[in-house]
Amino acid sequence: GSRRNWRAEASKALGERQYPAAIRKFRSALSGSGRYEKMRASIWASIGECYNQQGRLMEASAAFERAARTCPSWESAGDCAARAFILMDKAAGEIKGLSEDATGSQRKSLLLLLAGFPNHKAAPIALHRLGLLCYKEKDYEGAERYLAAVPAGYASALEVLDFLAYARVDMVRRKDRAEGAPPEMVKKALASNQAFLDKAKGSAEPWVRRSAAE
Repeated sequence: GSRRNWRAEASKALGERQYPAAIRKFRSALSGSGRYEKMRASIWASIGECYNQQGRLMEASAAFERAARTCPSWESAGDCAARAFILMDKAAGEIKGLSEDATGSQRKSLLLLLAGFPNHKAAPIALHRLGLLCYKEKDYEGAERYLAAVPAGYASALEVLDFLAYARVDMVRRKDRAEGAPPEMVKKALASNQAFLDKAKGSAEPWVRRSAAE
């Protein structure tokens, strides 16, 4: 009876767009859900949607991440993990100069999807975003690792290839500064990466043009 009661009350609050009230109902239900992990995950996802509807993106992301972690075997867990990083990504776009903690949360949500749900349809986007995060932090090895794993036919293939080439070039330049590699070795590595970029772009552009036309 009490379970039906909180569900009815939360649904009523949602229908009336009373999101803070709905969140309170869902949170109170968490304390009574015990070991029912699937139910707890579903409640966290509902809380995430309430926060999302209020534009509280980082809190929404955290709630969806909690849903995915609570019951990874739940059929919607992968979608929750994807929503967690997509909302965090959106928040990053709206907040100039994310704090170090927020950037760490962004990375954590991306890794959650890749580690727990590597075959999810959003995984290529997560690889792309992680690669760019690593590059921004001057972790060129990490950037290369994630960007090189983005599958062929990805929508933002040209940006991925650009940053993959830049990461490889910057790795060589860093090695040159650290170890004093002979100039001809550096020049050869840079030329090799430029050749890779030219070839890769040539193969990606027809796909990009075709996708844009569809």
